[in-house]
Amino acid sequence: MYKPNNPDMSEDWDRFWNAYPDFDVVVTTYEKVIAWEDEFRAARWNVLVLDEGHLIKNEKSRRAEVLRGMFYIQSVMLTGTPIQCNLHELWALTNFLFPDIFKDPRRFDEAFAFGDPATDASVCPEERRRTWDFVHDLMQLCMLRRLKHDVEVLMPLKTETKIMCPLSACQTLMYKTLLKDNSTLLNEVGDMSGFRGSQWQHLQNLLMQLRKICNHPYILPGVDPTPGKVGKAFVAASGKFQLLDRLVTRLIGAGHRCLIFSQFTGTLDKIEDMLTWRGVCQCRLDGTVSQDNRKAVISAFNNPRSKQKVFLLTTRAGGLGLNLQTADTCIIFDSDWNPQQDLQAMARVHRIGQTKPVHVYRLVSQGTVEERLICRAEKRLFLDGIVLRDQLRNAPQSQAERIEEWRSIITFGADAIVKSDAVSTLSNAQLDAIIDRGRDSRASVGSVIEGGVALSAADFDIDADDDRGSIRTLHGTSYEKENKCQSSSTVAAKRSAKECFPEAQPPPKRFRRGLGL
Repeated sequence: MYKPNNPDMSEDWDRFWNAYPDFDVVVTTYEKVIAWEDEFRAARWNVLVLDEGHLIKNEKSRRAEVLRGMFYIQSVMLTGTPIQCNLHELWALTNFLFPDIFKDPRRFDEAFAFGDPATDASVCPEERRRTWDFVHDLMQLCMLRRLKHDVEVLMPLKTETKIMCPLSACQTLMYKTLLKDNSTLLNEVGDMSGFRGSQWQHLQNLLMQLRKICNHPYILPGVDPTPGKVGKAFVAASGKFQLLDRLVTRLIGAGHRCLIFSQFTGTLDKIEDMLTWRGVCQCRLDGTVSQDNRKAVISAFNNPRSKQKVFLLTTRAGGLGLNLQTADTCIIFDSDWNPQQDLQAMARVHRIGQTKPVHVYRLVSQGTVEERLICRAEKRLFLDGIVLRDQLRNAPQSQAERIEEWRSIITFGADAIVKSDAVSTLSNAQLDAIIDRGRDSRASVGSVIEGGVALSAADFDIDADDDRGSIRTLHGTSYEKENKCQSSSTVAAKRSAKECFPEAQPPPKRFRRGLGL
C-alpha cells in the first residue's frame, strides 16, 4: 500500500511505480489524482473506492471529469450526504456508479421534480406519493444506508432546539437602513428578465450583509463606535449575543462543554472577544489554521484535564472529519444554506462513542432572512428524508399502508422551539429548563418551550412558499418601495434606537461606502 505524505505533491510517478511495482492498494487524495491525471488514467484498476463521494456531485467539475476518465471494473462510493441541494446531484452520483442505467439527467430530473410548478402542477397527491415510493425502492437497489442508531443502539438521543432571537434596536436600525437604501434593487427582483450580473452581485452582497447584521451589527465596517472595546453595550447590540452570553454561562456552570459553529470568521472574532471578556477559556479552528495546528488544538480540547470549555469553529472548516465527542452541546450560531453542512457540524458531537445526551441549539433571528433560509433548508431535508430513509424495508404491509407509514415517521427539523418573545424575558430558571438534559423533546415547558414541532413528511408541504424572512421584508414590513409615511410605532422604535445607540444613527458614510451603497 502506498500513501503519499508530501503535501506539495512533488513525488515523481515513475519513482513511485518503480518503488512499488507490485502494489495492491493505492491510498491517495482527489488532488493527487488530478495532478497525476494521465498516469492514473493509463493504469487499469479493479476497484475504485471514493470516500466522501458527494464531492463529485457536480458532474461538470474537474474532479468528476478526471475520475470518470479512469479505467476501472467496479466502483464503491462512501458518503453520508448523497443529497445536499437537489435530486440532480443524486443523479450525478448514481450515473457515476451505474452509467448504463442512469443515462439521461433530464429524464431523471423530470421524473423526480418534487414541488416544481412547471412539471408538478397537474400531478395529484396520490400519484406523487407513488413516485416517492418508487424513488424509495429504487434507492434501496443502489445503496446500503446505515444510520448511527442502526450501528449503536445504545447511543444517546440528540435534541435540537430552535431559539428565535429578537433583533436589538441597533440591529433593527441597520437592517432597515440597508433595505431602504436598496429599495430600488428589491423592486427589480420581482422581474427577473433583464436582471444583470452586476445586480445579482449587489443582491448577493446585500443578503450577506443582512445575515451579518443578524449576528452582530459591529461586524460591518464603521459601525462599532469603540473598536476593540468589549463590554455590556457590545453584548446588548445583538439579540443573539445577549442570549449566547447567558446560555454559555449556564451551560458551563452545569458542567457542559460546547461547540459553537458560525459561517463567518468575523462572527467568531466577536464571539471570541465576548468569551475572553467573560473569562471563558476557549479554542478556535477555522480555515486559516494549518493541519499541524488543527491536530494540536483538537487534542488540547479533548484532553480530559482541559480547561477549555468552548470550541469555536467555522462550519465549513470544522464540520467534517473531527471527533469532538468530549463535548455534549452544539450551538449553531448561524445556519448554512446547505442543511447537510449543519448536520455534519452536529455530528462532531453526536457520533458513535458519545455517552451523554446531546443538545443542539440553533439560533435564528426572527422575522429576517434567516427564517427563509431555515425554511429552504427544511425543504432540502424533506427531500433527503423522502428519498433515502429506508425505514420499512422489511415491513410486510400493503402498498397503501406502507406509503402512509413511511411518510408519517420521517421527521426532520428542530424538536422544540423557543419563541423570540419568550427569549427577551427568560429567567435563569427557564434557561435551566432549556438546557436540562432530561427534557422530553416532544413535551412543552410552560410558555417558554414549544415541544413536538419536528416536521413530518405527512404534513409538510414542499410547494408552500410564504413570505417569512423574505429579503424584502423585516418583521412583516415590505421595503420594496421606501415608505415616506412612517407609522407612529416606527417613529417610536426609531426614537428608542436613537436613545440606546446614538452613535449608530445614521450609519456613517464609511459604512455605506464599504457596502457599495
